[in-house]
Amino acid sequence: MKRVDAVADLIKLVLCIQHQIGRVMPSSRGPNKSVTAKGSSHRKSPGTGREKRRRDGLLSQLPDLEKVLRGSLVTRYRRCGRGNCHCASKGDPGHGPAYYLMVTLAPGETVQIYVPKEQKQEVEAWIDNFRRVRESLEKVSSINRELLRQGKLFEGE
Repeated sequence: MKRVDAVADLIKLVLCIQHQIGRVMPSSRGPNKSVTAKGSSHRKSPGTGREKRRRDGLLSQLPDLEKVLRGSLVTRYRRCGRGNCHCASKGDPGHGPAYYLMVTLAPGETVQIYVPKEQKQEVEAWIDNFRRVRESLEKVSSINRELLRQGKLFEGE
């Protein structure tokens, strides 16, 4: 259950970030300027603004977070066990294909959910959306780590 909670927390974080990005207003202080805690303005390093714009761009390109699925789509063929059925022949793939969403919730706890053939493409797209969200958040986190290392993560907020 911990992994499910972590995914839910991840989605909540992304929704919060998307909401904040939607409210970001351009600065009225001019380009590359920010205000320190004491109220005096100073110039930002050129890379800081570029990194923050890159971060904002990544966040603005996130897919709809209601359309994400974690897991893998697997294709299965099975044999029915009747000796006179085509699936009993050597080289025959068996009955199928049948599609399942496989998700590991915790060590030793994997669920599989049948996916009708008509929904296969949409489920694949939702799985891809999850992958894109995870990759984008990793990039955003990397940018934030670099800004924190430079002591510029909270400038201009």
